[in-house]
Amino acid sequence: MSTLAEIEAAADALPPEQKQKLFLFLAARLRGEDASLPPPREFSREQIADWSADDETGPSPTTPLQALEALQKHLGLDGAQAAEWVNAVREARR
Repeated sequence: MSTLAEIEAAADALPPEQKQKLFLFLAARLRGEDASLPPPREFSREQIADWSADDETGPSPTTPLQALEALQKHLGLDGAQAAEWVNAVREARR
């Protein structure tokens, strides 16, 4: 194995336990041989309760403008390109 594609294909074929070991090995190499893992993150009961409540109620509604801005950011469009895209969508819906 000498190419990244070959290594990725081999990693995909590994069972989950070996994938985890490979991940930890690579993470240790990236940090340096003697680096230890960071301590686990700790969350308060209030934070966990808030997350649970959000899961129960679902995400807050997104306005059409927020959706457009998120799409614009995701696609890397500037203002003019976004306006052109909106016009193309409007034309296609007619």
